[in-house]
Amino acid sequence: MVLRSEGMILNTTSSGFSAVLSTATTTLVHYLNLPPAALEAFSTYSRIVTTMDKLTLGLYAFSPALYYAVVLCTLLGPVLATLRWVVYRLFYADAYKVLGKQFVVTGACGALGTNLCIELARRGAHTLVLWDIRDEALATTKNLLETEFPNLRLRVKKVNFLSTQAVRDAANEIMQDDTLDIDVLVNVAGIFFSGTIAQPTDAEEHATIQVNYLAQTHLLKLFIPYMEAKNKGHIVGVASAAAFNAGAGMASYCASKFALRAYYEAVACELVMSRSPVTVSVFCPGAFESKLFQGFEFPLVPAMNATSVARALVNLSIERRFALSIFPRYLVPLPLTSSILAAFGRMLVIPINPLSNWKGLGYARETLGQ
Repeated sequence: MVLRSEGMILNTTSSGFSAVLSTATTTLVHYLNLPPAALEAFSTYSRIVTTMDKLTLGLYAFSPALYYAVVLCTLLGPVLATLRWVVYRLFYADAYKVLGKQFVVTGACGALGTNLCIELARRGAHTLVLWDIRDEALATTKNLLETEFPNLRLRVKKVNFLSTQAVRDAANEIMQDDTLDIDVLVNVAGIFFSGTIAQPTDAEEHATIQVNYLAQTHLLKLFIPYMEAKNKGHIVGVASAAAFNAGAGMASYCASKFALRAYYEAVACELVMSRSPVTVSVFCPGAFESKLFQGFEFPLVPAMNATSVARALVNLSIERRFALSIFPRYLVPLPLTSSILAAFGRMLVIPINPLSNWKGLGYARETLGQ
């Protein structure tokens, strides 16, 4: 009886609010002599509010405890976000700034890598060590950075990420250089081959796993002891939104990114348990404009600009050092939806191949020298 009474009060309040909102918006439109389109917009908003009222009432009727839990989370969310921001500004902002730091960037000459180097230089990085598999691209990126940022110290090296020994040699070269004191390693290097499971060759699938996953695991094994000896350091791995939800036409790519995210999470656990001064982050962006992703088409989700992705990477994974970041934020519900479906023995299957018109095969093969 008590619950029914509370429900009536809630119903009256919600209905009253909707009625007041409808009357107020109609009066405002007529008073300001706004066009009919404005009235239609306000009416649509009023219908949305009414629908939300009904959903709220349904949730309350289903479980008052769940209703109050949702309300509490809604109220606490902004408070916790503000508290996190205050703690960051007071204790970590200066220590995590790019200014004066030394970086190693792998895959530095791709769309994301080049924009990342530019963003780091703009924020005052002291030294950038650029690794890429292509000589001409390295020379072009180096000339660009030297022209725009004459005070930036640059090192460039061609590294074949298909070779485990080449990756180890490049890392050891840095560690034995007394003029370098690397603060942050950013693993951007990656490769992609689209097609049904029968289309990529064995060599292309091996290259995908080697470049996207194994090369990074070798670098973490080498750089973590190096950074621990200096009592500082941060490592960023660029995974993908595909590290949470696999899609048609990119089975091997998704597998490599799933593995990469899991590897970083396991490493993060070990670093916390050992109280290591080194931290790791995983950055998971959606598709962005690049030669590698030419032809990407997904309804309502256009490919992003690589500059904005690079800026987000610096903000979230380097300067704030979030352990896990998904960008853009509207992709966050996807892994949550997958988890909910998994509880019922289901998978999130999206019957769309966004890469059915993929045009990046030539670039991918050229990058690997095939």
